Amino acid sequence: MLGTIQKWTVMTGLLAMSACTTLPGPQIATSRSDNAALMFAAAPVSSDAMNAQVRDLNKAASGLVRSTVVKSALKGAALSCGLALVSGSQAKKCVAQAAVGGAIGAAVGKASGERDVKRRIALISPSEVASDIRSANIELDRVELGLPQLLAQQDAELHKARLQLATGHIDQVEFDRIKTGVSDERAFLAETLEMSARDARRAMQNLQGAVSRGQTGLGDHILATERLSDAIISSRASIDLL
Repeated sequence: MLGTIQKWTVMTGLLAMSACTTLPGPQIATSRSDNAALMFAAAPVSSDAMNAQVRDLNKAASGLVRSTVVKSALKGAALSCGLALVSGSQAKKCVAQAAVGGAIGAAVGKASGERDVKRRIALISPSEVASDIRSANIELDRVELGLPQLLAQQDAELHKARLQLATGHIDQVEFDRIKTGVSDERAFLAETLEMSARDARRAMQNLQGAVSRGQTGLGDHILATERLSDAIISSRASIDLL
């Protein structure tokens, strides 16, 4: 009898412990889109903020164009003379021209030529281009995160205005004012994104030009600028100009 009581006591204790113990639930990973949805519910995106973001993207894309511009191969008589000395052709003529242009010695011309030969090999700075690509992608990420929210807000605003117009709560003049405001905002966003996409495409073409002139190691940069341009175009395509 005592053994039975002890067994019931142990079983009762185990049941109580299991009832009080909370097992860990499954871990749920939140994606970027999940976070964006939460942000939309918590904090609407303002038109001013989005305008600033697309401007920042445009500045970054313009900087990318500048960093991919191929430097001029020859600058002035001194560099021409230097290149001639490096190559060994028409040395006397170049030295004379350099002397007339500013009495620059042959040694200086030769040093200038050697530096220019190096610039021919590395027409642009890959590290600078890579940095500008990263900056542009950061700005694009911000645009991609906020733009769908803003467009959804504007669609909701227009839908509400149409209902108010249909029920007589606002007149046609007020409805047109609301619609024009949304249309103007979207036109600015679309135009600025189009400029950024063109700049990214121009940067890609500049890189291709550097490759055609002998620079190597720019394959990834070319691909990255092409993807950047395509992604910006995709964001632009999401904007309905009404």
